[in-house]
Amino acid sequence: MRAADPATPPLTPQQARAHVLTAAAQIIASLPVEVVLHVEHHDDDLCHGDRGLHAWRTFTTVTLTPGTDAEPLVRMREQAFRERGDVDVTARRDEAGAWEFRVRSMSDTSGCIVGEGAPGTIWIDSWSPSFSGSDGIRPDR
Repeated sequence: MRAADPATPPLTPQQARAHVLTAAAQIIASLPVEVVLHVEHHDDDLCHGDRGLHAWRTFTTVTLTPGTDAEPLVRMREQAFRERGDVDVTARRDEAGAWEFRVRSMSDTSGCIVGEGAPGTIWIDSWSPSFSGSDGIRPDR
């Protein structure tokens, strides 16, 4: 896990969790509403890194309406991230031939991977900026 930018104020665990959930929601909201059939947010994970840093991670699956091809939508999101200028974006075909891209913030440790999932689905794996002091924090709080 990369260290946070020292100029960035430290986040609380609650702020970091809100960040990761908002990031996934913004990606979903950017998809054409008429092609989104169902959204499933999987349980959040509290990831433990080195130097006492932690991050929230969440995984989301978006089921598309029948007949909707996920790749053009994934590529559309990739292009939108590339145009922002405040993130680093890499893309590739995975082992199964599906398109995916990875976004890493240039200002903190947050990011996401967005890709084609099973036919008719898009998956979003996102993580928050790192934070310290996770004692007593549980993913279900």
